[in-house]
Amino acid sequence: MQVKEIMNRRLIEVMKNDSIFVASGLMKQHGVRHLLVTDEDSRLVGVISDRDILRGFCEVSNTDGEMPPVERYMSRFPVCCGPDEDVQLAINKMIETDIHCIPIVDDKSSPLGIITSKDILHLYEKDARPVNH
Repeated sequence: MQVKEIMNRRLIEVMKNDSIFVASGLMKQHGVRHLLVTDEDSRLVGVISDRDILRGFCEVSNTDGEMPPVERYMSRFPVCCGPDEDVQLAINKMIETDIHCIPIVDDKSSPLGIITSKDILHLYEKDARPVNH
């Protein structure tokens, strides 16, 4: 099975200069835990998770500063897959690098979709059979 068959095409993106407050609002509004961070040319430059944002809020609460940009807390150079790669390869990448999402990008690093650990669980849930105890 190819990644493009299970990826979520509903992209929720934030710009690297947006504040973590803006990113937090987008996560809440769309019910997601990861946002793709893009540049002015719509190329993927990072991923920010709810944990990254929480870390940012904790640091800000200890100062009187302004809300910092997403760029300060995002994961740079995210592990990615192409749309034609095998789902098992994406799963292996997630396990090997201890991440919970993989952006799916084209050959210009523009986001096409995302796969999360929740998507993988749903994939296997369809094939799961009840266990008799």
